[in-house]
Amino acid sequence: MARAKDRETLIPIILDNISNGGTIGISCCAAGVGYTTFRDWVRADPSLSVAVKKATTQFELRHVRNIQTMATDDWKASAWLLERKFSKRYSRRLVISEPPKATEDTGILVRVPKPNPKSIESDITDV
Repeated sequence: MARAKDRETLIPIILDNISNGGTIGISCCAAGVGYTTFRDWVRADPSLSVAVKKATTQFELRHVRNIQTMATDDWKASAWLLERKFSKRYSRRLVISEPPKATEDTGILVRVPKPNPKSIESDITDV
């Protein structure tokens, strides 16, 4: 187990990696800390949990600002952001028609895949 002195050195490294887009697991691995160990640190120190959420939020906001900046020159950035932020109103809708049935003439059955109704979940999980 890491000593308290090591924790003081490693936690800023992990938080920096998270704020730059790394998942918690990858950020821990890069710092040489086990995920379970880090989870125990977070459980023991509520302020660390807040710091992890803040680092995650900093990453997200930096990229939302970037998309908004690019949207001034290119409408596709705005469309992309709206599709993801307000998916119920702006997401693309797939229209699926009945697939053609096999007949003796064609002998081919075509299947159209159904869309996945679940939205994409963020890979960021709470510790």
